[in-house]
Amino acid sequence: MKNFFFLMFLLLLICLCSCNKSNTGTTTKNETPAVPEVKAVFINGDSIHYIEIGNGDPVVFVHGSLGDYRGFKGQLDTFATNHRTIVYSRRYAFPDKQTVNDSLDYTISPHVRDLSEFLKRLNLGPVHLIGHSYGASVALHVTLDHPELVRTLTLVEPPVISLLKNKTGGDTIWKNFETKFKIPAAEEFKKANNERAVDIFVGGVLGDSLAFSKIPETYRNMMMENILELRGFALNSETFIQFLAMRLNK
Repeated sequence: MKNFFFLMFLLLLICLCSCNKSNTGTTTKNETPAVPEVKAVFINGDSIHYIEIGNGDPVVFVHGSLGDYRGFKGQLDTFATNHRTIVYSRRYAFPDKQTVNDSLDYTISPHVRDLSEFLKRLNLGPVHLIGHSYGASVALHVTLDHPELVRTLTLVEPPVISLLKNKTGGDTIWKNFETKFKIPAAEEFKKANNERAVDIFVGGVLGDSLAFSKIPETYRNMMMENILELRGFALNSETFIQFLAMRLNK
């Protein structure tokens, strides 16, 4: 379990760090680095923001929790050499403006509807779909619901916690994580101590209580711009994970 969550956040941080180093065009010392235009498409009653670059078979990236479209900027140039490469911010992530009345009502369903409609609206045809963490679960749901929209599916650390049930001591591992980190983070969210909640959760994931404070301020700020999903995950007792497990076991 510790390795699972460590890789989830490590991948996010690698992506964020790489976006700081990557340019999408050539520059001189006095030029501003060229970056793709941020576009928006209106679907399911809201604006969803995305960027795209390159030509060829479409590749769509789906980010995880505490992330947004900026997390994949480091991959854009490489994939764009042969593909139409698209990264978008899921509902509630920067710079999208959606809110929810109560995080207890937070579910994966709107994200699944958004992604399927996003693929249809951009008329992409079957795509190479790459999902990370929570985004991997979204991508998997869309593939199950609309296989005609997906050419290939790549899942990076999809959080299917129910698979622990097949391992000796698996239930204990998850229960310990809930007791020590998920529940305490939820309590801090309830008191509007959002940064402390993220601090607890990231510390639990990385196995270091000081982990969040060691992250460069720029990246901590980016995480804090995308806390709604983590808040919903922490506050919900029945998460998308159990829902996905039921579907896969049918």
